[in-house]
Amino acid sequence: MTPSAAALAIIIGVMPNATSGAAPVRPAPPTAGALAERPSIAPEQWDAEIDELVAILEHRHVDPFAVTSREEFRTAADGLKQRLPGLTSEQVLIEIAKLTALLGDPGTSAALDQFRLRFRTLPVRLAFIEEGVVVSFATSEHADLLGAEVIAIGDVPIAQLAKDLLAVVAVDNRWGARQRLANLAHFVELLAANGAAPAEGPVSITAMPRGAPRSERDGADAGDAPAAGAPVTVELIPLPPRVAPELRSIVDLTPRDRQPISWRTGRGNFWFERIPDREAILFKYDRCIDNPGAPFARTAADAIAEMKEMAEPRIVIDLRQNGGGDSRIIEPLIAALESDERFRRPGSVVVLIGPRTQGSGAMNALSLRARAGALLVGEPTGQRPNHLGEMRTANLPNTGLVVSYSTRRFRQVEGDPEAVMPDEVVLLKIEDVLGGRDAALERALDPALVPG
Repeated sequence: MTPSAAALAIIIGVMPNATSGAAPVRPAPPTAGALAERPSIAPEQWDAEIDELVAILEHRHVDPFAVTSREEFRTAADGLKQRLPGLTSEQVLIEIAKLTALLGDPGTSAALDQFRLRFRTLPVRLAFIEEGVVVSFATSEHADLLGAEVIAIGDVPIAQLAKDLLAVVAVDNRWGARQRLANLAHFVELLAANGAAPAEGPVSITAMPRGAPRSERDGADAGDAPAAGAPVTVELIPLPPRVAPELRSIVDLTPRDRQPISWRTGRGNFWFERIPDREAILFKYDRCIDNPGAPFARTAADAIAEMKEMAEPRIVIDLRQNGGGDSRIIEPLIAALESDERFRRPGSVVVLIGPRTQGSGAMNALSLRARAGALLVGEPTGQRPNHLGEMRTANLPNTGLVVSYSTRRFRQVEGDPEAVMPDEVVLLKIEDVLGGRDAALERALDPALVPG
C-alpha cells in the first residue's frame, strides 16, 4: 500500500484493495485451495457445500440463532439449494454470503474472500461517511472524480444500493455498516446482482463533482474547491478479477508537508510524537499487537518520559484505526496514566475513536475512560461494546471456501448500547480531508476541551 493509501485508510477507514507499484496493474495473490483455483464446481458439490456450511455454523458458532431462528436459517439454506441449477458460481458465492449474514454476527462470514479473486472491480473506490458517499480512490484516468459525491450507480440510487449490499454482511450498527460497504461497493458482480451494473460492459456512476483543489500557484488554500455544478455520469470500464490498479487517493490532493501529524504512516502498530508548540503528545495506537523489537511497554515509558517536564501535559491516544488484537498490550500506558497525578486533571487524557475502533481497540477506549478519566472524541465505534468475537475458521471441502465464526460472547457494559459513544462528537467531513485537516485531533488539542 502506498503512503497516501495508508493515510486514507487511517482517515476514512477505507482500504483500496489494491496496491500501487511500478507497473499499472499486478495480479492479486491466490488463496490456497480457493474456489478461484477450482473453477468447475458441479451442482451436487455446491449442494454438499451448503450442507457443510450449515453444520459448521450450527455446531461451532457460540450462539448461531440469536437473530434468525434455526428453522428460518435452514429454510433459507434449502431454498438456495433449490435455486442452484440457475445460478452461476459468482451468484452462488453472493447467495452463500447472504445466507451466512442471516446469523446477524459481523464476525461470521463465508465466501467474502472470494469476491476479490473472482469478481471484476471498478477503477474507483467509495467511502461511506456521515454526510454521504464519496469517491476516495481512483485510477489516474478518473482522478477528477476524487472527492465527488456519488448519487447513483447504474440506475440505482446510492442509498438504496447501500441497503441492498448490506444483505451479504452482518453489521452491529450504521457506523460499522459504512466500513463494510466501502469494501463491497466496487465489486461489479455484486453490483450486477443488485441491478446496478450490466452483466457485461461498462458501469455508469453518477456523481456531483466537488472539483479538484486549486493549485498552490493560485495562492488558494489546498482545501478550496470550486462550487459543485450539475451531476455528471461517467462510464467506468471494469477491471478483470485479481488485478490491482494503481490508484490515487484524496490524500494526494494535499501536499505532504501540509498533512496533519495523524496522517503519518509506516511507523508500526504504535508510535508517539510531541505536538509542536503544545504541552501534548499524540500516541497513535493502530493495532493491539507489539511491534517487533520495540515492545509497547518501552514505547509507553518513553511517551511518559517525554511529558515529564510538561506542567500540564495532555496525551491524545488515537484509536481510530484500531480494530483489535490483544487488549492487554496497552496496560502499561493505562497504569502509568492512572498513577500519575498530572493526568488526573480533567481533559489531560483524550482518546480518539471512530467506526474502525473495534474489538480490543474499543475495549481499550472503555478502559481508558473508566480508569484514566479519558474523554472520548470523534465518532461512534463500528461495533457494539457487547459483541461476539474470538473468531475461528474452517474450510468447505469441495471449494476451499473459508468460513469464519464466533466462539465467544463479550459483555463489557450494562444494557446493549449500539456503540461506544464519544463524549464529544466530531464528524469526519470530506471538506476536512480535502483541506488537509483532522478536525477530531484539533478538537482533542483544544485547551478549552474539558469534560462536560
